[in-house]
Amino acid sequence: LPSVMLDRVIDRPDLTAMDIMPFLPGLSRIVVAGSITITYLINPESKPWTLDKERIASLLTVARGGDGKIGILFEPALLETWVKETIAPDVEVAARDAKFKIEGNRVVEFESSQTGVAVDMQRLRADLEQTLHERYYATVPALPSLVGLAVVTMEPKVKTGDVNNLGIQEMLGTGVSSFRGSPANRIKNIRNGVNKLNGLLITPGEDFSLLAALRPFTSAGGYLPELVIKGDKIEPEIGGGLCQIGTTSFRMAMNSGLPITARTNHGLVVTYYNDPSNGNPGTDATIYDPAPDFKFLNDTGHYLLWTTHMDTATSKLEFTLWGTSDGRKGSYSAPVVQSWIPTGPMKEIETTDLPIGKRKCQSKHPGAVTSFTYTVALPNGDKNEKVYKSYYRPLPEICSVGVEKKTEDGTASAGDVVPADVIIAPVSVDDLG
Repeated sequence: LPSVMLDRVIDRPDLTAMDIMPFLPGLSRIVVAGSITITYLINPESKPWTLDKERIASLLTVARGGDGKIGILFEPALLETWVKETIAPDVEVAARDAKFKIEGNRVVEFESSQTGVAVDMQRLRADLEQTLHERYYATVPALPSLVGLAVVTMEPKVKTGDVNNLGIQEMLGTGVSSFRGSPANRIKNIRNGVNKLNGLLITPGEDFSLLAALRPFTSAGGYLPELVIKGDKIEPEIGGGLCQIGTTSFRMAMNSGLPITARTNHGLVVTYYNDPSNGNPGTDATIYDPAPDFKFLNDTGHYLLWTTHMDTATSKLEFTLWGTSDGRKGSYSAPVVQSWIPTGPMKEIETTDLPIGKRKCQSKHPGAVTSFTYTVALPNGDKNEKVYKSYYRPLPEICSVGVEKKTEDGTASAGDVVPADVIIAPVSVDDLG
């Protein structure tokens, strides 16, 4: 019979138990030392990420490096998976090219360029393994460790300033407010106003008028009836709720460092307009056609672009101005309430507009005296400051009570008397001015 020669290849393991045994005490020291916390130094406000002892133990391995030496390290594939699931969603953003399309005096398509950010895995792995090395050779028990997160950036191919010749290059400032709790008509009025402002271009040197941009305040102009403050009455009027836009615009203009040429606070404290920093009144701006108006001056020497974002899921309204920065930085302090003013006793008003004995009550509103400081820091180190003081008058609870209509001879007209009752008007109040 013919014979067959077989070659035998011996596949020996890269590491044996004898190779690993010397590292076991060090592995124990690494794990016992406790957690490793990773912080994002570029954004100190971001939450840290923690590798606890159990996670460290699950990621460790003993392997032979390219130089032939055996060492303790994080298993690359397992560490990368943990980073992608835990850190990357909070840090990484894709690079984005700018988009800009203008029709007439309005920008109909705009997307700013965005620098991409990604975790620098090579650097992070090296920093983490340096921590392992220090723990392994520690002569005293090591403590929990802190490691800074390294990232790499990717520049977009097309930047914002490349797609227009108007000086729209960067974000200058943003203003926010909350319309939480708004009824349907109020939300629709805000949405209509937002649509009129989104993409608006403000010319260099223009003293921008918010009223002019939002007109006409009519049904044909897209507005619906909603509550407004008129003297001591809170009643529906076409366009109610647009002070949400006035207030957000005021905060945007201040954070952009622009001169405010016209601003009036509301007559009453309205919770929609309390400042998001501390919940106090003071940083609102009211509008009502033909006055008061909210106005600011574009003194940047370039066009300004106004973009809007209205999130109905979070009830957040956000306005942003884009342009060319000259280095100024605008900001405002959290409003401070110097004093609250009590409303006083409830008032009753007789009316024949309600059934006899019926009561319709309007909520009370405590008054307040508040102030805050608007600061513009200039590139040369100087600062311009303006203190805004606001007075909000108190308004007691006012109840209208239905009474009998009087005849010409002064006697009461016949009519059915209904049991006494109270109709509570909606608490949400707002005004155009």
